[in-house]
Amino acid sequence: MGSLTRDQILSKRTLHLERVPVPEWAENGTSEVCVRRFSARTKQHLGELLAAASKRGEQLPNNWYATVCALAMCDETGQRIFTDPKDVQELGEDDADVLERVYQVAARLNGLTADAAEEVAKNSEPSLSVVSSSA
Repeated sequence: MGSLTRDQILSKRTLHLERVPVPEWAENGTSEVCVRRFSARTKQHLGELLAAASKRGEQLPNNWYATVCALAMCDETGQRIFTDPKDVQELGEDDADVLERVYQVAARLNGLTADAAEEVAKNSEPSLSVVSSSA
């Protein structure tokens, strides 16, 4: 039994998906969204957001729930469905109870507890990057 090769590793995507019921957003019989575990790049991006907020004396970045939801919601193949930073602002205007339901699943899948957020913020340097379509 040998070691995995580069191609073997890069050909596998291990992002875990979970469906969340959102009847409030129902359209054409579909009433759920997929929420995924974050990629390493997305987790780093959130760490940078947390670190920048901490330096400003804020506990969480502005529009945190919508940001996490936008980064976690995906199609059935794991591709993010929200990629434009404007999407985060629009999601932030949605019903808090609906976003909370999606956020709770995203937080559980990604270990986003208050203690974990503090640890990530401590270990991340802020950057000027915005939410990218590849995060």
